[in-house]
Amino acid sequence: MQDTRVSIIIPIYNAEEHLEECLKSLTIGSNGDANAEILCISDGSKDSSVDIVKKFADKDSRFKLIEKENEGVSMTRNRGIKEASGDYIMFLDSDDYFRPDAIKTAISQMENTQADIGIFKYDNLIEGKFEEPKMNKRIQEFKNRDNPADYIELQATVWNQIFKTSFLKKNNIFFLEGCKNTEDGAFGFCCVFNNPKYTIIDEKLYVYRRFVEGSATAKIDSIKNNQFTFEKLYSLDIYKNQPLSVQLRIVQKFLGALEYSWDRFQEESDRFILREDIKNFMTSLEKKYHILHLENIWQYPRLKSLYDENPLKKLLVR
Repeated sequence: MQDTRVSIIIPIYNAEEHLEECLKSLTIGSNGDANAEILCISDGSKDSSVDIVKKFADKDSRFKLIEKENEGVSMTRNRGIKEASGDYIMFLDSDDYFRPDAIKTAISQMENTQADIGIFKYDNLIEGKFEEPKMNKRIQEFKNRDNPADYIELQATVWNQIFKTSFLKKNNIFFLEGCKNTEDGAFGFCCVFNNPKYTIIDEKLYVYRRFVEGSATAKIDSIKNNQFTFEKLYSLDIYKNQPLSVQLRIVQKFLGALEYSWDRFQEESDRFILREDIKNFMTSLEKKYHILHLENIWQYPRLKSLYDENPLKKLLVR
């Protein structure tokens, strides 16, 4: 029996609205002929998602249904990594879909370059219209970069990447438990810490559906979630063993996320909450890093000024 080339991990929770389109994308074009196992993991779904998966599994043996209690997306993906038998792993969210030749294109590039991780471009789908993400331009700029630490900048999502399974399992890389809306970046950082060989796949292989019903991209508790994830990262020995320059690049990513959250919410009632959350996160960072190192991160002074009327005075005092 031919070895499985790729394991596609799909976490599913009450995803009936778009799940059929998601799964169908794996049967179209060369995706339909791919030597793949498609791990559809129901995270305690209560709608018709399980029935939709069963319908595909009845017709195509590559689809495998795994049912478990609700634990969240991180634990669901971790279950997929543990179950995966393919040479490579790809992640697909249940409201998104792959382009028809995504699997073949990604695997071909990985084999040609002998890379551990491949990063590819994607399309945003907003209210039925495709939009070019700004990230695609950044991905293009990384085509000739060899330093793994540089790829910290591209760590935001896992669904536009393909991973060598042996790399993840050898280095015991899993999603951090309990993280919400920040789990993808943390997973990517843990990959970077293990010095993988990256390759850029210069094609759009994924369609990311933005602002769909039930989307959690604009949560008021996003800063608390970011702080929780950072504290989890900071507690890891592999993080503490990173050079200060690498750690500060990670900190900069988190401060960028704080700034993004602040700019998204304009109501003063929301900003009252965010201001306190930012203060708590920044205070925690100042206990971990010298103030002069933080000051060199360009987002730091602005975020500090949101709750400190005279940040320069405090910097001088310290």
